Amino acid sequence: GGGGWDWFSVQLDTGWDMTISLVRGLDGSLSAEYGTIVDPAGVAHHLAAEDIDVRVVETWTSPRSGAVYPAGWQIDLPTHDWSILLTPSLADQELQTQATTGVTYWEGEVVVKGVVAGKPALGLGYVELTGYAPNTVTATPAVIP
Repeated sequence: GGGGWDWFSVQLDTGWDMTISLVRGLDGSLSAEYGTIVDPAGVAHHLAAEDIDVRVVETWTSPRSGAVYPAGWQIDLPTHDWSILLTPSLADQELQTQATTGVTYWEGEVVVKGVVAGKPALGLGYVELTGYAPNTVTATPAVIP
């Protein structure tokens, strides 16, 4: 697909939080990758692209838009001893907002499990995926007086 982003937000039972953004250019290539983890004491640790490894482990195809979305991710942060798996709570969390924004995207809850800072961790997260469905902008309807 064209430009867009994959945004991940995770809250874990160990007290850690994480957010990661992957930004794609119009040609579909990764143009930026960054994030932050916050430890249980509230200290933020910023992540550069070289600290982040995100792999898609599953996909889901929307029966409405035909878009193929990532639907499961393995996220490793080797320098911080993180290895977590994100699984959508429900595959179909696609939002079709053509009438208001002109786009279709996937946004929803994920269940998280893995190892964080060397300890088992469970949690919940939220993921937003844009740029996977074809752009569906339509002309603005004429206003009738």
